[in-house]
Amino acid sequence: MINKPRWIAVAGLALPALLVAGCTSPSPTSTSDSEISGKLTVLYDSNYRDALETLIEGFETKYPDVDVEASYVGTADVISVVPTQVQAGTVADVFLALPGPAGTNVMSVGTLASQNHLLDLSSSSWASEVPETWANDVALDGKTFAYPTAVQSLAAIYNQTKLDELTLSVPETWDEVIPFCEAAAKAGVYAYSQALNDPAGPQMIDLALTATLVYGPDPTFTQQQVDGEATFADSPWRDSVEKYSAMNDAGCFGQGFAGRTRDQGFAEVAAGNALSVVDVGLALPTIQASAPESAFTIAALPATNDASETYYPAAPGYVFVAASKAKNPAAAQAFIDFIAEPENINAFATALSVVPAIPNSSFQAPAELAGFGEAIATGRFVEFPGNDWPNPNVQVVHQDEVEAHLIGQATIDEVLDRMDEAFAGK
Repeated sequence: MINKPRWIAVAGLALPALLVAGCTSPSPTSTSDSEISGKLTVLYDSNYRDALETLIEGFETKYPDVDVEASYVGTADVISVVPTQVQAGTVADVFLALPGPAGTNVMSVGTLASQNHLLDLSSSSWASEVPETWANDVALDGKTFAYPTAVQSLAAIYNQTKLDELTLSVPETWDEVIPFCEAAAKAGVYAYSQALNDPAGPQMIDLALTATLVYGPDPTFTQQQVDGEATFADSPWRDSVEKYSAMNDAGCFGQGFAGRTRDQGFAEVAAGNALSVVDVGLALPTIQASAPESAFTIAALPATNDASETYYPAAPGYVFVAASKAKNPAAAQAFIDFIAEPENINAFATALSVVPAIPNSSFQAPAELAGFGEAIATGRFVEFPGNDWPNPNVQVVHQDEVEAHLIGQATIDEVLDRMDEAFAGK
């Protein structure tokens, strides 16, 4: 999920999708609350166990005749276990899937729905409230097959306690970024604990900057590339790589940048050795767990000198789906509908430091998520750049080439030209 394009590539190799044409997915028959009973099975990621168990307890209180049996799988095994169980017909009544259209990967909603593996949830009241931005991630042929749950940011996670100690402020414009790095160095720390020695590390700064420089102002940019009307090399993508390079030259990433992993970077922010890391929002709970006495703030990385122009990259995480062959389809849909109730999804989102994908007026983002929550509510966000690229190799090349540039082995022209070649499938 963090490095979605590479994950897609791995998934496609591990278990090729066997698309079934002409299939239709069943819808559960209407059932009153009093008739919902029996055993309900659920499969989810073990990293989210505590948050989900709280929802399960609430569901069993509301539906005392239902016995929920939940099983969990580690994050690294999700992409192999879930598709295997789906294909074998042994998957739980309710399980996790990845957002995305058909063909994206073997666990995407579109792929699973096109194979007739998912229950049609279009009759649920929340289905008509899914924001247009996420509609293609949870639907197929006009039918809704998944609840989008919550969205996470890709932004800078700041150690606010350390900032306060050093009397430093979060940069709000590009012209404040390099001086922020210089001030950090003078204080004996460094600004951004980015990681080049990590499969998902090199991409983060570019994806954060291009949300504002490219995809926010021009949501059709990728389609223009597909149509042969735009390229990485002759676009504000060049500005992004230049800014990334300027941050590196200014020492923003500290010593050991080339050998650092993301986990090491998170630890540096928690310890206060680094002031921030630009990464996905789900990194925040990991950092908080290592520094429970510290306060943190998430803020978009600015790319221009007008703060009002800044966009947050955002993307839905796991989505909830129900199996088309669920043994208890009525309870399965009732469970997903229960999660979608504002008080329940709000609690789930808060526990995971994310924001509900379907906005509701009762959600109060915790202090560290206030800026991101406002961006989602007001539309100042774009889906993670790269999620709609035509092939996963574009992101692989992006990461490899920008890393090569930052260690002096490729020019900016070479980075962008090779990305254009990858986009064209060369």
